[in-house]
Amino acid sequence: MNQEIERYLGSIAREVKLGEGAAGIKRMLVELHRKGNASIRDMADATRLPPPAISLVLTKLSADGLVHRDKSGARFTEKGMKYVEAEMGIWSLSTVSCYACDGTGYELDPEKRHSRLFERLEAIAEARPEVDVTVDQAMCTVDTLARRLLLLHAWHAFDGNAILFLGDDDFVSIAACAPEFTEDYFITDPGIPIKPFTVTVLDIDARIIDKVEELASHALARNLSTVVHDLRKPLPAGLKDRFDIVFLDPPYTLNGCKLFLSRAIDALQKKTGSRVFLSFGHVSLETMHEIQSLIVQSGLVIEASFPGFNRYEGGNIIGNMSQMLVLCAGEHVHPVVPADTEFSSEIYTASQETCKTRTRDE
Repeated sequence: MNQEIERYLGSIAREVKLGEGAAGIKRMLVELHRKGNASIRDMADATRLPPPAISLVLTKLSADGLVHRDKSGARFTEKGMKYVEAEMGIWSLSTVSCYACDGTGYELDPEKRHSRLFERLEAIAEARPEVDVTVDQAMCTVDTLARRLLLLHAWHAFDGNAILFLGDDDFVSIAACAPEFTEDYFITDPGIPIKPFTVTVLDIDARIIDKVEELASHALARNLSTVVHDLRKPLPAGLKDRFDIVFLDPPYTLNGCKLFLSRAIDALQKKTGSRVFLSFGHVSLETMHEIQSLIVQSGLVIEASFPGFNRYEGGNIIGNMSQMLVLCAGEHVHPVVPADTEFSSEIYTASQETCKTRTRDE
């Protein structure tokens, strides 16, 4: 971008308090050029920018005569089209998306290949208690529930491993024990009564634990155990240095991520190849830098990143979606929050500002 365009877009970004600056607005303009006409939700999904900020930017661009808005969405005016093409050099056309995997790399086929699994997952989703937003609960969609199973399976999480879920209001643990999943993805031998993996669910919400236990009993999931526990207190001794895999979707704050990731490390066996599956919202570059620094400081390595992997029925604070990070541990990982100390800082968005996680409420 030349300096004049940089100044113009930068002034809009400052006015609407968009942390991504002029570059963030340019992303919006590129996507609008590719789509021709787009709703705020379409643009939020494509750019991972907060809908309220997108709306404010479009309002400003509309006032300047570059964009026209109506009920069908937003599109460039003739003046706007000339500006982005001739002045900014935006000429690209839309790419072809994979509708089967929704860009996640894990294809779902609810009508055929995964029909039995989806029927069970829908029943499991219906059984989840009402969310408690004071502890940042947000139910993932049934599609996300299925994709999480396929992701864990693809990364060998279920093969002879002990798995810990640090919080599981989504009921991934129960889904993993469902016969519609295990019978399709594992060899079933009546002569081998044990499952190839064990699951432990830890949650602060007794309602979650009670329902998980009830569903596990109905499914005869003898490989599943539960613990009611507040992670602000040290991890119970029986859970330390025990697990091959830890799965977590922590509160939407930097402190929440720091605490949950530290307790995950406490729970991991300190051996090369132990893994953490971390879901976290799409945040500003500044906050993501802090999270990555936290990961590196802990001795973990980011093996893979899946933007927009998780979709939620709620979770407006993170725009109803979050990324999935696959982290690999080694012998020298260590928690940032000491294992034997209580954590006194606020971790939930209800009791502190959202660590610059951007609000998406459209």
